[in-house]
Amino acid sequence: MYKRLLLLLAAAAATTSLQLLPPAQLSPHNITTPGFSLGQVSTTIYITECLASHRDSSGLTLIPPSGLEFAQLFLDDLNEASGNQWTLEVVTTRPTNVTGIILDRLHGSTAPLVYEDGSPTEEGYVLEIRDNRAVIRGSGARGMWWGTRTLLQQLLLSNWSMLPASRITDAPAYATRGFMLDAGRKWYAPSFLKELCTYASFFKMSEFHYHTSDNYPLNRGHNETWNQVYSQFSLRPESGDLQGLVQRPNETLTRTDFRGLQQHCASRGITIIPEIEAPGHCLSITKWKPELALAKRDLLNLSHPDSIPTVMRIWEEFLPWFETREVHIGADEYDSTLANDYISFVNQLSTFINATSGKRVRIWGTIGNTGSRTQ
Repeated sequence: MYKRLLLLLAAAAATTSLQLLPPAQLSPHNITTPGFSLGQVSTTIYITECLASHRDSSGLTLIPPSGLEFAQLFLDDLNEASGNQWTLEVVTTRPTNVTGIILDRLHGSTAPLVYEDGSPTEEGYVLEIRDNRAVIRGSGARGMWWGTRTLLQQLLLSNWSMLPASRITDAPAYATRGFMLDAGRKWYAPSFLKELCTYASFFKMSEFHYHTSDNYPLNRGHNETWNQVYSQFSLRPESGDLQGLVQRPNETLTRTDFRGLQQHCASRGITIIPEIEAPGHCLSITKWKPELALAKRDLLNLSHPDSIPTVMRIWEEFLPWFETREVHIGADEYDSTLANDYISFVNQLSTFINATSGKRVRIWGTIGNTGSRTQ
């Protein structure tokens, strides 16, 4: 995989500050190679106890990885990409008399490591290369992880040879650095989804918006044959009363599948943001319960007494699956003449999800023609 990533390295996020260190600022020790040469370093990764046990308190993943868990994955990446056999060692304090790679918390001022709005972040890091040591100090566990991505990129670009002495200070501009995949109009296997997360993490993305349900448009002359139009609900419910959502069981993710995907992404610094679309793009629901549809068959009739309870029942099923503090409820491209029904639906569903799980909601943000907005 890493050989293919060489073709994409030009797209990597720019660092906040890159400084090549002049000879006067290098260690006074009599060293042959002032930078980092793989032929002259021990193949050991050292991680301090304070970082190994640390889990970030910010971010959207409910149980974020520890520094040690990130380091173990970095070890696997390094072994795969370099072809060498590295080892990982937990140490009490940061060693100063060794070569190799050292991972630590950033102590002291973290003033340069802020988002663009000035708020502090656990995603920043300082990477210093000198004396055949690569030292990554993260403001949090994710900051250290992003530092390992930069070091890995530099090693790949150098063809695993020599890195010059340098100091990189880096923090993302924004906490949300996301991408979306529409799994409601095409099936994607779990293996592909995991590889996509691995690629995105290499370039320091932070969120994967997984659009679980949708259908092909009906506004292209298909409303008369609506029940033949492709639709997909890509999660497989476990409860018997929701099996009508599923049209192709072999094209759905089980709870175990989805848990594995979330954990794979979280271990690489990325949170899955799941979306279940309503009250538009709902052909998966209206094929199952045609009485809930408006004349445009992929829109729910929110005035029907069973429409909102059905959507809430679906969320009740899947909320325990979602290992994130925020979920997406869709809420776009609905009939603008029914704006008040739409607004009431969004507010009711938001209240229900928060009361049921403590999670916050996101929406696409349709505004009805009444000028009213959701809460």
